[in-house]
Amino acid sequence: MGMCEMGGVGMKTRRFIPIVLFLFLLAGCDADKEVYVTAEEITALKENFQREMSRLESEIKEKDDKIEQLQKKVDVTDPVKNEYVNQINNKTQMIEQLVNHLPNITHKQGYIKEMIQDNSGTSFMIDYAVMVGNDGYSPNNFHVENENEEYVKAIAAGDVETYVLDGTLLHAADRDRFNDKVKEYKRLFNLYFIEDELILAAEQYLP
Repeated sequence: MGMCEMGGVGMKTRRFIPIVLFLFLLAGCDADKEVYVTAEEITALKENFQREMSRLESEIKEKDDKIEQLQKKVDVTDPVKNEYVNQINNKTQMIEQLVNHLPNITHKQGYIKEMIQDNSGTSFMIDYAVMVGNDGYSPNNFHVENENEEYVKAIAAGDVETYVLDGTLLHAADRDRFNDKVKEYKRLFNLYFIEDELILAAEQYLP
């Protein structure tokens, strides 16, 4: 039986089929000829293999470069989107805080020197002032009226919320972050009271 007629091969010889097929590819299916693989043919096979590996490595590198470029674009856009969402969340939280305390809300403005938290609760040292805009003569078309610099203690509600600016963006701030920020420079705040208790302090942007 010739080697090209494989139907009668037993189970024992089936494990040699891949080798036989490989030899067929090199020398053709010829039962009357012995198959020899020369050193030159082996060298050629190795060279072909190396060329194919180099091509695949080049394709992989190209795809990796594209992935890195896309990742950089994502890294650039994600912080912007995240900050946008954060600002919406902050403003929504502020609105909810005010709505929950309607209808007896009083609005004031002032500089805050310090937030104090102790056994008696939370309080703020405030120098009351007011921002006057569209006056037509001041730099940036606004000024802050503050006749006397005098800090007085204002008691805060238990659920008081505080926000400070980083640039033009508002961020919620706990006591430590809040006090660090007000030490940097005088910051004007919008202050919202109900029954003489401060419920919200949000820094006013001054252009």
